[in-house]
Amino acid sequence: MDLHSFKWDCGHGEVQSLGAMLGPVHFRLADREIQPFAVMPWGNDTGPEHAELPGILRRTRGEWPCVPFGAPTAPDNLPDQWMPPAPAPVDDEFHGFSANNDWQLMAEIAGGLRLGIEYPPDHPISRLERVIQGVVGQPALKSKPAATSHCRLPCIPVFRCRKQRAKQQSTRVLILDGFCQ
Repeated sequence: MDLHSFKWDCGHGEVQSLGAMLGPVHFRLADREIQPFAVMPWGNDTGPEHAELPGILRRTRGEWPCVPFGAPTAPDNLPDQWMPPAPAPVDDEFHGFSANNDWQLMAEIAGGLRLGIEYPPDHPISRLERVIQGVVGQPALKSKPAATSHCRLPCIPVFRCRKQRAKQQSTRVLILDGFCQ
């Protein structure tokens, strides 16, 4: 697993090859620097139990493409009307091949990175690429995924949310599902 860094005039960040997961990313605001993406504390753990985790859980952070999004099979306890008409999983990994395997760095670009991943030969998607780039003059990112087959590409940002308490700070994780087109 490799880490790739990028920077632009209003921030800097990292993308790991595993799942092309984005985070941490530091944004420079007028009066301070913030890092809103969650980076799970077990990411640097080692040992057999950690090694057996699915790729998506080994070093979960920030945001990543999930193509195809979902589970390999429908849960057994779904009502009949919620069951898919013909269960035909295209992937045997939760949240897709792209979220659980290593991506390759294709290019370092101005203020960002271009990454890609080749899918197995029998998969309906043959290749997925993504560009992550800081927006010049703004504490903002552009993230653009592109697949070689026609589909909607889900992005799942995982933000750190701090809640102020009397003299103590706790960190909560907020997961927002969305689609990038």
